[in-house]
Amino acid sequence: MEARINVEVEELVAWIRELGGNSFFPDQLLARSVMNVIGSIVFGRRFGRHDTQRDSFLEDLYTFTTSLWTIMPVNRFPLLRFVPGFRGPFCRQIATHDRMMEFIRDNVRRSFADADSESFVSRYRDQSADDFDPVELDFIIRDLIVAGTETSVTSIRWALAMLANHRQVQTRVQRELDAVVPPTRLPSLDERPQLPYVDATVLELMRRRTVAPLSVPRATAADTEVNGYFIPAKTMVHGVYFRACSIVTWAYLGGGACAWALFQPTLIVNDGICAAIVIFSSSSRTSKFRHSLTIKLQHLGTSYPRPPIPGL
Repeated sequence: MEARINVEVEELVAWIRELGGNSFFPDQLLARSVMNVIGSIVFGRRFGRHDTQRDSFLEDLYTFTTSLWTIMPVNRFPLLRFVPGFRGPFCRQIATHDRMMEFIRDNVRRSFADADSESFVSRYRDQSADDFDPVELDFIIRDLIVAGTETSVTSIRWALAMLANHRQVQTRVQRELDAVVPPTRLPSLDERPQLPYVDATVLELMRRRTVAPLSVPRATAADTEVNGYFIPAKTMVHGVYFRACSIVTWAYLGGGACAWALFQPTLIVNDGICAAIVIFSSSSRTSKFRHSLTIKLQHLGTSYPRPPIPGL
């Protein structure tokens, strides 16, 4: 995974350099870069710089994710899909989803046609053997892309904004990188233990700007119990992750009224509350999302070459 991300970081840096120092809106470049990482892992190949099918898919993905909250009442009350005001957005959402699934099916077919590619698709087919279900595979890939693309792009965009507005944090991050990582290459995950402030900055960013703070609705597969509360099977459950993160920080900062709004990586370094920060979810998949996004943030935010800090 790290090697695939490095390729995209280098390509992203090359794109930015071609702009010649002019201002630009980073969303499209970041979305292409993140989608290429996911594509190389899932389909075994990266997309070209000007791949029109990928760009159209990213537009549909943005429309799909930003419209989810509009039709959320339909998820709770299905009869609303026949009510004017809900029916139009619901039908457009279905059409967008159909286009996204066609893109996924087309790339799955290409992966199967390339016998030499190493990808999630080929590994899934080989391990499934007689139980292989192409429809299930398509929807698994959809979930991987939807969950991994917009969340990563949003977090990286916030990283750029937060570092630009907190120069003291940016300066300390650069100092630590210069002391550990040679300026001719990107940092490696092997060096993560030697970069506690960089790691803390990434975690503090994800605490301060929590992606999907209200999570997405889940359903319990069986009767369960959480902290003494009984939750029957097939119950819709919402997690409020932003609230949990804010309470942890508020407590460690002494309960100040505006403590949750501060951007302080030193809090995590000094008090060691990394394990208390919830990223995306509290399920067994958390470590996978956290691992992938941490690499992306560290590498995209610390790309070489690193210019010297004026006055140092």
